[in-house]
Amino acid sequence: MDVSIGRLGILALLPLLGCSGSGSNPGDAGVDASASPFDATCGPVEAPGAAACPAVCTGGCDADKVCTIECSGAGTCAESRIDCPADYACLVRCVGLDACDSGSIYCPELYPCTVECDGQDGCGDQSIHCASGDCSVQCGADPASCTGMNVHCGAGPCAATCAGTSAPYEMVECAGSCACSECP
Repeated sequence: MDVSIGRLGILALLPLLGCSGSGSNPGDAGVDASASPFDATCGPVEAPGAAACPAVCTGGCDADKVCTIECSGAGTCAESRIDCPADYACLVRCVGLDACDSGSIYCPELYPCTVECDGQDGCGDQSIHCASGDCSVQCGADPASCTGMNVHCGAGPCAATCAGTSAPYEMVECAGSCACSECP
C-alpha cells in the first residue's frame, strides 16, 4: 500500500469526524464554537494534575484536579504574587479585609482559573492575568471587594460576575478573548 494514499485517506476523513485540527470556526453557521471539545481556546480542557498536590495549593487539590489557593483572612495574601500550578485548574479565594490587596494572580496557561473576592478590598488593586483557559472573576457582595482590580484577559473565555456593586476597574484585552463578559 502506498503510504501517501493512506495519509490522504485519513486526512479526507478528519472533517467528517469533526477533527480538522484547526479548531472551530465561529463564523460557521449553526456551529457553537464554545461547545466543541476540539476548540483550543474556547472549549473545555481537562487539567492532568500530578501525583502530589503542590504546596501552593493551601486549600488542597480535589478529585477534579482543581488546586485551591486559600487567602481567607485579613491581609493573608496582600501584596503577594500568586502563581497557579501549571497542571491544575485553579481556584484562588480572597475573602476578608485586604486578603489579596495590591498583588497579582497568574492563572495556568491552559486550564480554568477562578478568583473569588469578598470583603473590603478582598481583591483591591489586584492584577489578575488570565491565559488560554477559562478565566472567571467573582466579586462578592462587599461594596469594595474588587475596587481597583484589573483583569488581563487572555485568548480564552474571560468573565467577571458581581454579586454587589463592586466590579473590576478594567477588563484589559477583553476584545482579544474568544468570549468576554463584564459586570453590568
